[in-house]
Amino acid sequence: MGHFPHGASVRSLSHYGQILIADKFQRYDYHNATKNLEEYGQSSPPEIDISSISQVPISMFVGKLD
Repeated sequence: MGHFPHGASVRSLSHYGQILIADKFQRYDYHNATKNLEEYGQSSPPEIDISSISQVPISMFVGKLD
């Protein structure tokens, strides 16, 4: 953890936090109604419909000594 969050942008981490706080999968919130309106055509970020996402390959890697 000494180099966390190496390779991640501040905006990506902020967006992840927004998703956790809002408890819904949504686009990035600019916390500015005018900017959100400019980007999305509405004053708040739209929710992302994940119901149509299927057959996404998922892998799990486990190390016994981690």
